[in-house]
Amino acid sequence: MKKATSILLAGAILTGAAGTTVVHPIPAFAGQVQTGELGKTIKVNIKIYSAKNPSSGYTVGQLAQGELLAIRSRDAKWAEILYKSKRAYVLLQDIQLVKPAEERGTYLLHNSVNAQFYDAPNLSAATANGAAPQILNASRKLGNWYYISTWLGGKWVYNDAHQLEERKIETLKAEAFLKTSQQQAVYNGPFLYTKTASLLPQQIVAVYRRSGSWYEVQTNSGKKWMYDTKASFVTGVDLSKAEQLGAVRFRFTRAVSAYTLPVSYGTGEVLQPGIVTVSRQLGTWYEVNTPAGKRWIDASGAGSMTKETPIDWAPVQTLGKAALYVGQAVRAFMQPSDFYITEEVLAPGTLYASRKLNNWYEVDTPKGKRWVRAADASPYYVSGKIEDSIGKLPLTKQVMLHNGPFQELATTQALAPQVVRTLARTAGWIQIDTAAGPKWIPDAEGFTADTSTYQWVTASSRGTTKDYAVAYGKYADSQEDKYLVKDGVVMEMQRGFVRAAGPNATVSVYDPQTKQALTYFAKGTDLGFVKTDGNYIYVSYEGKTALLKRAEAQLIPDLTGQPQSYFERAGNLLYRRVYEASSGQYSSYSMGPAPAQLTAGKRYYTYDRTQIGGMDSYEYFNYLPLRVKSSYTAQELNDYINLAYPATLRALYPIPPLLGKAQTFIDTANRYNMNASYLLAHAIHESAWGTSRIAREKNNLFGFRAVDSDPYGGATSFSTFEAGLDYCAKYINDTYFNTSDWRYAGAILGDKARGMNVRYASDSDWGSEIAAYMYRMDAMYGNRDRNRYQLAVMNAGVKQYNASFGVASTVSMPTFAAIRATVTNVQGTFYEITSNNPSSVKLYVRTADVKLIRAY
Repeated sequence: MKKATSILLAGAILTGAAGTTVVHPIPAFAGQVQTGELGKTIKVNIKIYSAKNPSSGYTVGQLAQGELLAIRSRDAKWAEILYKSKRAYVLLQDIQLVKPAEERGTYLLHNSVNAQFYDAPNLSAATANGAAPQILNASRKLGNWYYISTWLGGKWVYNDAHQLEERKIETLKAEAFLKTSQQQAVYNGPFLYTKTASLLPQQIVAVYRRSGSWYEVQTNSGKKWMYDTKASFVTGVDLSKAEQLGAVRFRFTRAVSAYTLPVSYGTGEVLQPGIVTVSRQLGTWYEVNTPAGKRWIDASGAGSMTKETPIDWAPVQTLGKAALYVGQAVRAFMQPSDFYITEEVLAPGTLYASRKLNNWYEVDTPKGKRWVRAADASPYYVSGKIEDSIGKLPLTKQVMLHNGPFQELATTQALAPQVVRTLARTAGWIQIDTAAGPKWIPDAEGFTADTSTYQWVTASSRGTTKDYAVAYGKYADSQEDKYLVKDGVVMEMQRGFVRAAGPNATVSVYDPQTKQALTYFAKGTDLGFVKTDGNYIYVSYEGKTALLKRAEAQLIPDLTGQPQSYFERAGNLLYRRVYEASSGQYSSYSMGPAPAQLTAGKRYYTYDRTQIGGMDSYEYFNYLPLRVKSSYTAQELNDYINLAYPATLRALYPIPPLLGKAQTFIDTANRYNMNASYLLAHAIHESAWGTSRIAREKNNLFGFRAVDSDPYGGATSFSTFEAGLDYCAKYINDTYFNTSDWRYAGAILGDKARGMNVRYASDSDWGSEIAAYMYRMDAMYGNRDRNRYQLAVMNAGVKQYNASFGVASTVSMPTFAAIRATVTNVQGTFYEITSNNPSSVKLYVRTADVKLIRAY
């Protein structure tokens, strides 16, 4: 780069290139001269004056010899300039006119103060606009005038007293790599003020552009800048000699360092043993794909490098579902090849296989489908195809139980003659339900033959038979909507919904992988149907998929046209219509304003209340973090209690039992840092506005410990209304709002997938019903609190920051947040949120880490 000289452009110091300035003598004075000229100082320490008369003017600065300055106007003696954005003067005898040549290239400029825009490189061409301090991109340079691209089109800026810091950028024409001399700070631009908190380890990096000792390099966060006076370009590596492998996969067995080039230098990224895709090879070096991009590893340090070989799938056999007993622990593989070995080990016992390839079997595991090599287990046994067979089987004699459909797996347990429930069959064996779990018994004498009646129904036909194979064949062969019935009970269906059933008041659903209980539903609740799977039904609710025991599920096909629960818009309000199967009647309640995407009068059958009509439909108060404070006064809450009190209850209890208690609700809510309108709505919902016998006689507004078998007898008694309210609020705060408690699923009312509703109540509409009270309370006061904050969701793993922007905590599960403000600092842009922390410390999350949701 050429050595820079300095120009004072109307008092602003500009940078020009040596050897490009043409000097012109000043012509004789012929009146006032227009602006736009440049002058060069020809003496040492030329003074700058605030007025044309040196005796009365002040000296405001000095110029060195050889500096350039922009002239606003001149007469026979004086040249008017700008100096630090103010009018100033120099003697004409101290300067010569010059015409610098225009340069083109890429320049990055940092303006430390506002930069004025000009339509031409002339001080008389100033516009009313400018640029706040930032990094500007320029493509032309005239003296110290710079031509930049703006939202107004091309404009000129000039340097005022060295307030524009210039970097002339050189774009490297070919792929280049740089050795950093040591660990380096990372910058967002080639200027010191853009320094980030990140550090770049000593390594080889790809470099794209440079300006002196500033380099634009590739980092894990994208292209960034670093400043390294001792960095050196990598030479002697000829990648053209690398063998192109395409995309071949290798497995390596030892952790290995990965580098940008096939050169061991600095700190490489560590790749753990596993499978990588290789695109090129140079000697012992392999170019592999990593999450950070292409990297090189040295095979000599990676343990064994095994190349993937294609699997011949031609002889694969479909087993449907077969039992595979393995006599010892076996290693699991992702595919039927040693190349796909995993760290998973399956314990000895019975596995269920769906496919077979030579001596390999594809089996079900808690982590999904895996392959095992039967020869690795000694002994091993394989059954025939297992078919579901739900029914009753009378046993006429004692039978021995087996852990699998194999004689070798006999237990010491025996079953006396009785009627048992069958689950599945395979050649010579029947799986039955026992107190010890599913067991197998031989299909031998002493069993009563299957006398069930089967029926298949399709959109255009139906039939009845005593032969299960015939019925199932008709069902399986139909391409229409269909279902299969055994003795009046639907066993299979293509489309429909599931109603919670069984002998108990509630049913539980389970995680498909771990079989751990997720939540529970009241008997009669409608759930989405996904598929059947042996003893379980896959169901959907609130965006989740879970297992429901077949014995606790009623399959209801769409073809039957049976009524079910739904959502409906009426006017501007959204209503929940809940079908009560026990009575055959609907009950309904208003949930609040209807989402805009819904059509009035149309029924919406969905099992995810957050996506009614296929778009976000989050009920604001149902998903509002309950640490957010409400805005109502005690008088306003008392007025709501009095005015909204139902007439049916007023006929029995003329004075609302909760009237005058609003201040106690507010004080209690503040004591435990929770929303007062929620606390009141929860009490209203659980105690029928305080009129329930438990509320009136035991001061228990929340039905605390009121079990289904004996609600009144089990409910806790409190000495006073205040004591009961305080105890229950503290209990909720310590459990359902406590992130370390097993009952915590988010400090929101929520639904059966998130929030208090997951473990507080079996009623899937419990959260929405309480939120509806909060909505009606808020509507009385002009919807003051509804949508006061933007709601958002954070996924598990998102970091939350404290006021100093250090990491305060990490979110353990999808969590709702109320956004209070947006904050931008050197670390990025953050949302200030209301946290679940009982001390209500403000927390911050990166804007990129949250999903904004649309609430109604």
